[in-house]
Amino acid sequence: MSFVEYDTVADDDILKPSHWGGSNDPGGGVCCLLQGTVYRAVYDYDAADSDEADFVEDDRIVNVLQIDDGWVMGVVERTGRKGMIPSNYIEPV
Repeated sequence: MSFVEYDTVADDDILKPSHWGGSNDPGGGVCCLLQGTVYRAVYDYDAADSDEADFVEDDRIVNVLQIDDGWVMGVVERTGRKGMIPSNYIEPV
């Protein structure tokens, strides 16, 4: 699997750590995978759609993948729920 800058990734398998960096990254780097960065929820969020993740203030968000300027894909560490997250509701820790 390889990527180029600004690719849109729709495959849920991309969130598996085996796809991140090192010898598993034939593309030389995934521009929008914010690997190693942990985010904190600044506000509570109730998912409005089935592909979004609910979370509460201070939840840790991991495995964050930038989708566009307003949304990321991530995993809420407390619940294990994976989904779209509004990027203005989280901040890097």
